[in-house]
Amino acid sequence: LLQSLAIAKETVGEKHPSYASTLDNLANLYLETGDFAKAEPLFRKAMAINEEAVGAKHPAYARNLNNLALLYRETGDYAAARPLFLQSQAIVKQTLGERHSDYALALNNLATLDCLMKDYGEAERLSARALGIMRELLDHSAAVQSERQQEAMRMQAWQCLDAYLWLTDKSNTPAERVYHAVLSWKGEVGARQQQIQRLHHRLAESGNAEAARLEAELADASRRLATLPRQSQLSASERQAEETALADRVDQLQAALGALSADFRKQLDEQHRTPDEIRKALPADTVLIDFLGYRRYARVEKGKPINSHNRLLAFVIRPDAPIERVEFGPREPIETAIAQWRRTYGGTSAGDPGAQLRELLWEPLEKHIVGAKTVLISPNSLTAPLPWAALPGKQPGTYLIDDVAIAIVPIPRLLPELLAGDAARPAPDKKPSLLLVGDVDFGADPGGEDLARTGHIAMRGGEPFNWPALPGTRDEVAAIGASFGAEFSAGHATELTKAAATKSAVCAAAAACDYLHFSTHGFFAPPEVKSAEANPAAGAALTNPASASQNNASGLDPGLLSGLVLAGANRPYSDARDDGVLTALEVADLDLSRVRLVTLSACETGLGQSAGGEGLLGLQRAFQTAGAKTVVASLWKVSDQATQALMSRFYDNLWRKKMSKIEALREAQRWLLHEGPKQPGLLRGLEFSPRPAETPSSTAGLSPRYWAAFELSGDWR
Repeated sequence: LLQSLAIAKETVGEKHPSYASTLDNLANLYLETGDFAKAEPLFRKAMAINEEAVGAKHPAYARNLNNLALLYRETGDYAAARPLFLQSQAIVKQTLGERHSDYALALNNLATLDCLMKDYGEAERLSARALGIMRELLDHSAAVQSERQQEAMRMQAWQCLDAYLWLTDKSNTPAERVYHAVLSWKGEVGARQQQIQRLHHRLAESGNAEAARLEAELADASRRLATLPRQSQLSASERQAEETALADRVDQLQAALGALSADFRKQLDEQHRTPDEIRKALPADTVLIDFLGYRRYARVEKGKPINSHNRLLAFVIRPDAPIERVEFGPREPIETAIAQWRRTYGGTSAGDPGAQLRELLWEPLEKHIVGAKTVLISPNSLTAPLPWAALPGKQPGTYLIDDVAIAIVPIPRLLPELLAGDAARPAPDKKPSLLLVGDVDFGADPGGEDLARTGHIAMRGGEPFNWPALPGTRDEVAAIGASFGAEFSAGHATELTKAAATKSAVCAAAAACDYLHFSTHGFFAPPEVKSAEANPAAGAALTNPASASQNNASGLDPGLLSGLVLAGANRPYSDARDDGVLTALEVADLDLSRVRLVTLSACETGLGQSAGGEGLLGLQRAFQTAGAKTVVASLWKVSDQATQALMSRFYDNLWRKKMSKIEALREAQRWLLHEGPKQPGLLRGLEFSPRPAETPSSTAGLSPRYWAAFELSGDWR
């Protein structure tokens, strides 16, 4: 920044807005690092330059006022901060209008100040309004933005959600009201992509020319509305008039398309789910736990600033009870315990991370889930890597899997749609179909055309990979195929093995199947390959729109950071053939609306690049975006022996014993846990460990390393 400031001074001079902008950025850095003495004179100097260069009614001057007010807020001088926030808000309202992101951030900053001053009623009113503006901006922009661009914009807006969650905790706002405001934010990019994908498929199948025309016009109007804030050639009055006209046109087109298309009406309804709709969708004896992370704002005590920190909360939703809000405290101890559990698979020492996680995460929830037989967990990025079933149970020597069935629901507001379909099992008169992929020859020449040429960026260089063969998957695929054939004599099973397991073949076969089973490696980009999404802003500084454009997303699409490894993956990349990696982005583009169950029997397929409220943007979510009802995936690599035993029993439970999906998986996992020590021939060489909270009379069980990796996401029935 100092180097940039020197260049600006030399090239444009010390009275230019660009010089003022760099001063402001430098001051914000000092503010973030707590060097308030250096920050204040730079803020004031930047403000003086802009007052002379662009005037005291310009958005740049409003940003300077806002950022100086942030300094006073951080140092506890609330009396000095408030008039600056109000003046900045008035300028933004006059020049950019009340539907601009800068206006939402101005309201948000004022709300946090009011909360610090303990004016909780006004703080909540302003914060809810800021949240509503950001929600509207995201909705209007989504139709013309890629998922990567939506992620970048959502991250900018997330600070408004942070503030709302923080101040409603301090003000003890009823959980029902808070959850109503935040429900649409969890997984909103993923939900919208899933809806748009489904809508495009349905409109294409319908051949309705009028619907296609309206959709194209809606996309154009949405694009113009989304880009309007960046059209600097318009005056404030012209921009606001055009904004009103375009917003009205978008409403008209949505109404017309809704009248013409039942799928579009459903899409609109899903964007505005209420807690009551979620509550009514939940079966009896079922409880939903919706986790969210948020950042507590800095506060001042005894004249000294106290650093903000990240926290974890959950909303507990039951069909027959009021919504409860549960606070778990700072993120760091939970994050450390989860990492330790994953390193040791629970461990047996006095510092058992499993016991610590039960105390930190499960015990605060227990009183709210009494009597529940099924617990649905919607994780955030912090809790997603945690195998909940492997936490210690209520009784010594047991696990949570012994107490309750646990399933994952990535996006709670899609629950009504998820449960609106038919039963999990095909009707007797239907002929179910199964796709089995395993025993893949990663060194084969797959031939064919590379699907990545459609615009997907290949996560490959010129050098070949060295994926090791998975010989154990041969028996796994054979056993599952035999189980399917025994139960569904009229069904059809397709096996893609060896060199036949190409990306082209998998994509061609998957859409026509009810069940998909992949027994292969999972692909994950190395940590140095960055995703497009950024961390949420630490503060609420107003930045130069030229450098903070919602289209200014950097990094790769999150969907390119994970995939399934198929035939040819070990060969050097070539445009002339399949690249051997089916990325999550390519999976999401498939039409898998027929698919009832996808099983990803691969290493770490349940993980993906973290993206805040979007959870983990990995293969698991990609299959659900494509329309699959249920995904079973693993959180870490499991031995071939244990995986084969688990999968064989899971499918036997599902198809022959006609269990629900969650009970089929749960019974198979409990069988491995409890019966594993009695099966030395089947599980020779695997690790056994004492049960949690071991008592002298308890016996060793199969380590959670082998049975707890797989989790079920989506329709658990």
